[in-house]
Amino acid sequence: MFTKIHYLTTTPNIAEIWQQKDSSCHWELYQKEVINDIKHLLVIEPLIIEKAKVRASIWPLWKSYLQKNSSNSRLIVVGTLGYMHTNYIDLLQLPTYLADFIAQAKTVQEDWQLPINGLDMVDKLMQFFRGHGNESILEKLSGIHRKIKNLDAAIQGKINRTYEEILTSTLTFGKKEWEELTKRWNNYLPFWSCLPFYPEITIIDQNFSEIKSFFMHKNPTESLFLEKKLLEKINQIKTLLTQIEQYVQKSQSPNFNH
Repeated sequence: MFTKIHYLTTTPNIAEIWQQKDSSCHWELYQKEVINDIKHLLVIEPLIIEKAKVRASIWPLWKSYLQKNSSNSRLIVVGTLGYMHTNYIDLLQLPTYLADFIAQAKTVQEDWQLPINGLDMVDKLMQFFRGHGNESILEKLSGIHRKIKNLDAAIQGKINRTYEEILTSTLTFGKKEWEELTKRWNNYLPFWSCLPFYPEITIIDQNFSEIKSFFMHKNPTESLFLEKKLLEKINQIKTLLTQIEQYVQKSQSPNFNH
């Protein structure tokens, strides 16, 4: 019986040649739709992130994610560092049978660590969340969230101010803040594509666009506000980013073995 593996790479020719030499495994290129079915994941590093023009190491983030969502899965990193480890394969010294190597590898919940080959994606994403000497991403979102929440409260009659009375100050503040936030978001967007939480990133990106379209609209009426479900969307952004930040923090924590 073949061992089924999913593999993640930006150099697919390596995997294709490998498959021709070793038929002990059933290979499947990682697709975001199968994330909950992963039992064995092969990550060929460094990954090339074309839009950012960098080579990156992402395995600590995958280990963090799989520890919580598939704790008995096995993560194998492949590279050219000449490193000897139960969870690392050197491309110049491929095992005879990959299935046998995988069977001996440690699970993601076990204590093991590997070197970083390329840009440390954990450090990069911590910069995203913390900001560069400015407010964190969630702090900036909180300021806009308060404004949107006040607009919603005015529509619902929960405060003694009308929607129109609050709208002008909200737009003045919101346009500037959202422009800065969107620029920051877009700068980091390419880095998420090879990570397990990319489906959530796609939702966040869609919500960013919806909120931006409201702030830039020539006539942002109450009905438009309700139609776009702005409060729901910014709540969802905050929730998803908070969840993702926990994975990133866990990946760089001293208690996380990488």
